[in-house]
Amino acid sequence: MNSEDFQKLVLEQLTGLTNGQTQLKAEVSGLKEAVTGIKGEVSSLKEEVAGIKGEVSGLKEEVAGIKGEVSDLKEEVAGIRSRQDESSAFIKALLHNTEVANAKIDHLAADTLSKDAVANLAGKEDIAQLATKQDIVELNAKIDLLNNRLLNQEKDIYLLKKA
Repeated sequence: MNSEDFQKLVLEQLTGLTNGQTQLKAEVSGLKEAVTGIKGEVSSLKEEVAGIKGEVSGLKEEVAGIKGEVSDLKEEVAGIRSRQDESSAFIKALLHNTEVANAKIDHLAADTLSKDAVANLAGKEDIAQLATKQDIVELNAKIDLLNNRLLNQEKDIYLLKKA
């Protein structure tokens, strides 16, 4: 190999290396651009994640508030149920007392004879033995008392049903 051939060979190799270097520089430049683009995308994703974290935090606060409201409502419902049970028991007691009063009135009505019925059944001497005016007055007072109790209980029942 002579010196000219050697120089041509070295020159060709240098040219090849220069071309290779140029291609590598172009590829590195392309890679730099790609890295810059990726960095931009990562930055954008970080911003989105930060926004999502804020939204999640807000949702957590809302859920906590809703849980508190639900807890309050549960307590309120429990109180209402308790009052309802008390009212139901009170109404049952009033209804029972009304039935007892009605039974007493029915019993008094059955035991009490009207003036005309007594006159038809017995003579004047028998009437004197059956009841005195004082007995009749006492029976009338008892009947009035029972009627008043019955009326008051019916008022109470009406008011409870209305409430």
